[in-house]
Amino acid sequence: MTTLTLPTIDEEIWRYSRINELDLAAYAPSTLTTVVTGADGVVANKPSELVGVAMTSDPDVFAEMNRRTPDVVAISVPRNVVHPTTVVVERTVSTSGIVAFPRLVVDAAENSEITVVERFTSLDGVTSLVVPVAEIRAAQSARVTYLAINELGSSTWQIGHQLAVGERDSTVRLFTVALGGDYARVRAEVKLVGQGASAQQTALYFADSTQMHDFRTLQTHEAPRTHSDLLFKGAVKDTAKSVYTGLIKITENATKSEAFQTNRNLTLSHGAWAESVPNLEIETNDVKCSHASTVGPIDDDQRFYLESRGIPTEIAERLVVFGFFDEVLERLPQSDFTDQLRAKVAATRAREIAESATPVGGVVQRVDGLSPGELRDLAIAVRAVEGVRAVVLAGITDTGGVALVSATASGVAGGAGPLIAAAAKAVGGGGGGKGDIASAGGKNPDGLPDALRLAGEAVGAALG
Repeated sequence: MTTLTLPTIDEEIWRYSRINELDLAAYAPSTLTTVVTGADGVVANKPSELVGVAMTSDPDVFAEMNRRTPDVVAISVPRNVVHPTTVVVERTVSTSGIVAFPRLVVDAAENSEITVVERFTSLDGVTSLVVPVAEIRAAQSARVTYLAINELGSSTWQIGHQLAVGERDSTVRLFTVALGGDYARVRAEVKLVGQGASAQQTALYFADSTQMHDFRTLQTHEAPRTHSDLLFKGAVKDTAKSVYTGLIKITENATKSEAFQTNRNLTLSHGAWAESVPNLEIETNDVKCSHASTVGPIDDDQRFYLESRGIPTEIAERLVVFGFFDEVLERLPQSDFTDQLRAKVAATRAREIAESATPVGGVVQRVDGLSPGELRDLAIAVRAVEGVRAVVLAGITDTGGVALVSATASGVAGGAGPLIAAAAKAVGGGGGGKGDIASAGGKNPDGLPDALRLAGEAVGAALG
């Protein structure tokens, strides 16, 4: 590594980054703890032989470092095979002072299908550098879904690269959820080289404290009638930062192609900062392309709508953030693993809701076993009632349960508190304790657990 020259912020592609803070000499090469599950029959026996199946050259110095000393997991799906389970690759950074170069290769043969989740974790006190590469090849008519999850600790850096190549009539879906890391950069590329190939790129990122998320995307169309769609949404608070730079490139041969690029950012604090730079490069006619980006605080009209229905300002803002991210969360691949992820994303804001509420009569209930879908149903069933200004707040707790906190505006008649408590009791299956939502009753004709229906009826009868 000592012979390699690192980039600087003077280079356009590294503009706005924190690359000048990186001292490679402070890290010693090592490997991560890697656990692979759900990959029976598709793990390559000689993974190094698949390196380069999509990334035929090194786009930057970090990809070069990864190629020199990779820690490779290679997935190879045979022709006409639909892999029945989600492959999960867990990568854990447990030691400070190391730099690691994990590499994931997914080679999907003709008319095959696979979903792969790669998750990076570390504790907050671990000061290390992770330089991952994910390269994906989708052969003719193959379908590949890849989800990268960054749950690194607050002292760990990540500088990663994702590249997917789609051949004729293939479908590639790339998802990124970035919640962790001190400085986390991802360069995400798709190359559509076969006629009729399609790609979807989706990302959700949230940064607080002094975190920074840095995304550079490239949608390259090299064949006719190809389609790509990108949606990246992020929020930053405190003094955190985010950067998004994206390019749609339509080459001369890619007639009748369609490419769309959208980046939305919320700044939740005065000290937070976000930058968004979408770009188009079109070398032919008869194509459909668009790009859009926004950076700004919570919409005043959305906040006012909620406030006019009795929801306090602080809580209204957090509900807007939930809604902002929901579009991305709905696109995530469905599995037990991603359901847990959805809950954790919700938890990044739900804990603040609970902490900001004023308890009434000690009504703080917790109920375990709610799925994210049931949580949304609960938020609908147990809601603010205009005029009484009573709110029952629902959110995933750090232990995976749901916290219910009832709050009322000052001056409300004391009779409201016990009735709200009854609603919380109906949901919790007991007074002041924990209960399993599954034990609180069956399903009603609307498909909601009976406990949720009872909660809605109790609040409605008490406050309606």
